[in-house]
Amino acid sequence: MNQSTFNLCTFRRIADQLHADIETPSIDEENAAGMLSAIVDRLNTPGMECNHLFLDFTMVQQAGSQCLSLCLELHHLMKIRAGSMTITGLNRHVTWLFESMHLQKVLNVA
Repeated sequence: MNQSTFNLCTFRRIADQLHADIETPSIDEENAAGMLSAIVDRLNTPGMECNHLFLDFTMVQQAGSQCLSLCLELHHLMKIRAGSMTITGLNRHVTWLFESMHLQKVLNVA
């Protein structure tokens, strides 16, 4: 297992899975862009192929459209790579956000 911290995420790599734990209570435009960049950098690390991405939102208390865009972009990227993505740890507010946009039908939310 390889664990390190970068930006607003903590990363753990277990076999062919990348676990990205979001370490901020709120996702806004600026930190969503930083998270996307950090996660994509990790996915593109040579020799560290990843077939499944886990996003853990346990620490996130507030999120808006930037969070949804982040999740959709990562979902699309994993589909292009013939991989998959699972979102975990959503609180009631963030769950409502995903459900109001019907994203639980598109994204794998556990």
